[in-house]
Amino acid sequence: MRKIVFILLSLGLVFTWACEKTIEIDIEATKPRLVLNAVINPDSTIAVFLSRSMHILDNQNVMRITNARVFFYEDDIEIAEMQHVENGMYVCDYYPKIGKKYSVKASAKDFDDIKASCEIVPPVSITQIDTLTTYDEYNNPNLVVDINFKDPPEQGNYYIIHADMQFTSEYIDYSQFRVDTLYQNQDTVIIDTTWGILVKNKFREVVGLNSDDMIVEQIYLGGISGFIFSDEIINSQSYAVKFNLSIYSWVDTDELKYTFYFKSISRDYYYYLRTLNAHHDAVNDPFAEPVFVHSNVENGIGVFGSFTQDVDSIIIDPSRFEYNWYYK
Repeated sequence: MRKIVFILLSLGLVFTWACEKTIEIDIEATKPRLVLNAVINPDSTIAVFLSRSMHILDNQNVMRITNARVFFYEDDIEIAEMQHVENGMYVCDYYPKIGKKYSVKASAKDFDDIKASCEIVPPVSITQIDTLTTYDEYNNPNLVVDINFKDPPEQGNYYIIHADMQFTSEYIDYSQFRVDTLYQNQDTVIIDTTWGILVKNKFREVVGLNSDDMIVEQIYLGGISGFIFSDEIINSQSYAVKFNLSIYSWVDTDELKYTFYFKSISRDYYYYLRTLNAHHDAVNDPFAEPVFVHSNVENGIGVFGSFTQDVDSIIIDPSRFEYNWYYK
């Protein structure tokens, strides 16, 4: 019996014995690089943001570069030396033109010089917006939207679609009051005080778009909830991107205005958005493959992209979609 107990105890010690080995990983200290981020369009002047890359073990905030020299070029001709305004943002008062090639060169102490280029692509127009009201199994209405366009015959067109909602609301602001007065015998006499003033405000919100269209990819980046896609499958064709639109409001309003932004974007900006979106999706997945974010900055990191856009809108009667109202 004692032998059996001894054997069992011995086996227990064998199976509970833990081996531990410390593996030291030597992560080399890489030289920091300049990070450039800028997206230009013909409707805005130029703004470029400069920071520096961070080591994988760094835990400090993003470090802005405020002492760089930054130059802006059109078709390889210098337009201006950009001026630093705040927090690593450099600007110049110039509107880029469609069809032109633009470049940015930047240099700063202790960093390699960087350069990035892009071209302003022509806009593609929305030819038509179609809407269809459908009903689910509970008889709740949903709005299906088609954005119609004609893809240009040139290869390599890239797009973003996103939307926002605008509405006007009236409410009583009880932090304000109105005083009724009467001028009598050279004196001003208060005859009535009313707390609460009717206020009319305009609101704008980003709205979510959902689609099963096979050519689009959903993105949630930088305040944009929409789609990116290329013309790889639809080159030179007329096409309609179909998606579901969430109709809702958190205040009482007579109408909702939905504005759609159909953007033609540069190739590098397209691949930057795709890979950055994939990187964000993989951050919390321990089994995901590493994602390398696309960059077109020589000797540095980041993106210098461009877009043009066509904008169209529809007006919705919210009373048709009251089941989606947060408040009324």
